[in-house]
Amino acid sequence: MFDTFDVTDIATCEEICSFIEDHYVESNDFRIIYTPKKFQWALMTPGFVKEYHFVVRSTKNNKIMALMVGCPKKYMLCDRKITMLEGNFFAIHKKLRNNRLAPVMSQEMFRRQRKNGINQTYMTSAGTFPTPFTSCHYYNKYISHEKLIDIRYTGLGNCKSMSAFKKKYAVPKDMNYVTGAMRNM
Repeated sequence: MFDTFDVTDIATCEEICSFIEDHYVESNDFRIIYTPKKFQWALMTPGFVKEYHFVVRSTKNNKIMALMVGCPKKYMLCDRKITMLEGNFFAIHKKLRNNRLAPVMSQEMFRRQRKNGINQTYMTSAGTFPTPFTSCHYYNKYISHEKLIDIRYTGLGNCKSMSAFKKKYAVPKDMNYVTGAMRNM
């Protein structure tokens, strides 16, 4: 059953953060671990719409089986203002990943956004989407390695030491980063 959740409720955020830790982006050396406060910050972007924050709950025990979040974003594309939905936190319980729940979740998000006049969505995926419109590749580069491990955003993973972790995820010294559009945490 679909359940629109309240991102301001700490108990709900704790439950969702636990689900994310167990069932969201995973690899041998990288795992995202969110605190309720960071999760709230990520979802409560300017202009957020509660209707785009939903989970699928089991009808037997009310546990979370899947999660999907959308945040409306405004873009300029060829001198036109376009509102798109950024799909994020798309996670499905490990035991249900072969049950075709992903298309059902996507269709529900599309239904909700179209009802509000938003016709385009973009999202990232560790997997492959069928017939994508476009694609790109990105890599995580950490700025404050010790802090991110200390707050449990990630862990050392396959890296045996902090120095190996820093070397693997080092930001190139010759890159310039734009910080003017960043929101304070």
